Amino acid sequence: MENNKKHLAIFFLIFFRKIIFFFVLFFPFISANSQVVIEKKINLKVENVFADDFDNFYILSDNTFSKYNIKGNKLFSYYPEIGNEITGVDVRNNFKILLFFSNQNKIVLLDNKLSMISEDIFLEKFDIYGSALVCGATNGGFWVYDNVNFKIIKLDSQFKLEYKRNLNFSEEITSITDNSSFIFFKRKSKNIFLYNYNEGNIFNLECNNTSKNIGLINNEIVYYNDNLHCLTFYNIDTFDLKYIKLPMNIIIKNAVIGKSKIFFFDEKNVYISSRKLNERINRQ
Repeated sequence: MENNKKHLAIFFLIFFRKIIFFFVLFFPFISANSQVVIEKKINLKVENVFADDFDNFYILSDNTFSKYNIKGNKLFSYYPEIGNEITGVDVRNNFKILLFFSNQNKIVLLDNKLSMISEDIFLEKFDIYGSALVCGATNGGFWVYDNVNFKIIKLDSQFKLEYKRNLNFSEEITSITDNSSFIFFKRKSKNIFLYNYNEGNIFNLECNNTSKNIGLINNEIVYYNDNLHCLTFYNIDTFDLKYIKLPMNIIIKNAVIGKSKIFFFDEKNVYISSRKLNERINRQ
């Protein structure tokens, strides 16, 4: 009996130490950073949300792509042809929005009113067939990653091949984005690594539980961490982490950040929130 009591006491001691360690490790980070204030709730059932540099947000719903202003008013919509499924979106350039249709293996470019500004760009021309990922290039043009043959190519603004490299990735890539020096790849396992396309070096980053979208603000990767229920800022120079707490009473599917607003959504609604900023955010 005495031995059982001792074992039970040791068990509870270890258990409570682990709980204390958890709160010391995570709670100060979360509580010390900003919390959002919901400014607007819009009844919209969406598949994903995107934000540009002007705090406009865009939704993808039932294969329709729509643009809303900061007040939550719908401005424009783009309706693809029947059979064309939107699988990739990049709104970082408000005047050259990129849509990718994986089942047609093509890129479509839209202006700030969601009107087409180019002919369809088919990737077969560059020997890429299916399972591709696309994003705009910060220095102009577009990046295309081939998940089948593990190669990355860059097209210039005239859709001519400018760059091509074979990359030996062993895991499926689910999204890409870039800045002036690196391409950021998100693995299916929700981790991120970056590729220095000038030098050909690959670096693994300790970013876990990333959401559908990864954004960039200056030298920070921004993503929604569904485990911590926070918008996370990961500094690629110092490896520091910052968090913005999101409402715990909402089952959030994804969150993105605009110039001064945060947009997130659940099964039935899109929420517009803000937080106090000490400095103006400059996006890549």
